[in-house]
Order: sequence, then C-alpha cells, then structure tokens
Amino acid sequence: MYKLFRYSLFIGMSLISNISLSAQDPMRPPSWMLGNKNVSSSSAERLVLQQILISKNRTLAVINDVVVSVDDTVGGAKVKEISTQWVKVIRGGRNMTLKMAPTTKEYIREK
Repeated sequence: MYKLFRYSLFIGMSLISNISLSAQDPMRPPSWMLGNKNVSSSSAERLVLQQILISKNRTLAVINDVVVSVDDTVGGAKVKEISTQWVKVIRGGRNMTLKMAPTTKEYIREK
C-alpha cells in the first residue's frame, strides 16, 4: 500500500512540476502573445536565430519567432542540432549553421 501511495505521489508531483515549468518559461518570446506561427510556407525565407535555451530537460531554439527543437521544421528547414552558440539546419539539401547575433551595445559613461 505504501509503495502505491509513494508511486502516485511521485507521478502527481512530476505532472504538477512539468505544467508549472512550461507555464513560466522565462525564455518565451513576446511574439507568443500574437498567436501560434507554425511552419512558414516560404522556403526562401531568411532564417534568424533569436534565442537558445539549453537545460537539463530540454533543448530549444527560437528561429523566426517560432520555438523549435531538434527534428522540427521552420521556414522550410529541418533543425538537426542545437548548441549553446549555433543551430544546424538543413534546407533544400544544404546544411546551414545559424549563429547568435551579438546583442550587446557599448555605452560611454560620462565622468
């Protein structure tokens, strides 16, 4: 009886933690509020890597405002590999590496 209780408690806690983790994703782009953009119909669309999230449980990237993981398709390209600095995709038989663009700006402080 104790094993059944412990097992059901473990399942319940893992379900609750998965739901709360997906609801409070700090890397979620603001464009999610506008609606779900799935696969683009244009295969000639320029692919822009916007964010990369690598955690213990998942590896995600945001390309053209679409959250993707390995083997997903965006802009006519299939995601093959996600690293901390780049994402490898294949489109039209060509391998491409998308890199994060530098987003830091230099500010000159007045003395």
